[in-house]
Amino acid sequence: MLKYDLILMDADNTLYDFDASEARAIREVLPEIGILAPDAPEVYSRLNLACWLDYNRGLITQEALRVRRFRELLDYYQVEGDPQKCTDLYSEALSRQCI
Repeated sequence: MLKYDLILMDADNTLYDFDASEARAIREVLPEIGILAPDAPEVYSRLNLACWLDYNRGLITQEALRVRRFRELLDYYQVEGDPQKCTDLYSEALSRQCI
């Protein structure tokens, strides 16, 4: 019998490669949302990082961050779309990664 009641594990970049999983997920989602530009993964990363910096400064919530990064991405490429739907597609794609 274990002496522990609970074991916490950090999955991101500990048990699996979150960076590679994130990159694969965004590459999967971009065509689905109508963004085919070759530089789109890098643009997404830059916008995502800016959102996380605002979150860390207490300027936005994590929920707002998840939608804002896709709203800004759609705006950047002048593509019509629903940022919440993009968020949902990305979350689903990310959940399927196991790198």
